[in-house]
Amino acid sequence: GHSASDTLFFDQTRSIAYTGDHLLKKASPTPLLRAEPGTTRRVRSLLEYQQSLAHTRALPIETCYPGHGEPFTRHTDVIARWIDRLEKRTARVLEFLRERSMAPMEVCERLYPDLDPSTIYIGLAVAIGHLDVLEERGLATCDASQEVLRYSAA
Repeated sequence: GHSASDTLFFDQTRSIAYTGDHLLKKASPTPLLRAEPGTTRRVRSLLEYQQSLAHTRALPIETCYPGHGEPFTRHTDVIARWIDRLEKRTARVLEFLRERSMAPMEVCERLYPDLDPSTIYIGLAVAIGHLDVLEERGLATCDASQEVLRYSAA
């Protein structure tokens, strides 16, 4: 989900899962920025979340009980929808980088031009998450030689 403390409880005998904020039917959680415990090194939260979704998809769940909203079935369809949405956003970020190199805040502003200042942190977490995905896939590079990180299409 959006934080490292999100927990999914799976009852194998009844094929039910209490998914908390990890898997929601009508909203996709935003994996938030955080450091590894005891370090200043940033966790690549969106990559971690995508791996967690893959593990959840493999579970034989019949009914999910989320932290928000009504219980739902067909968790694999919900996961497929969120993965598709994430992939489309990652492709959009790559298109931005093909135009020119960008700092994470510039990517955030392109993704969400009307973002309320009180939610900048969430928009920035989304932008950085997709930049991490692109970098992990070898589709983008990060230049850390200046004060502000800049990403470019590889």
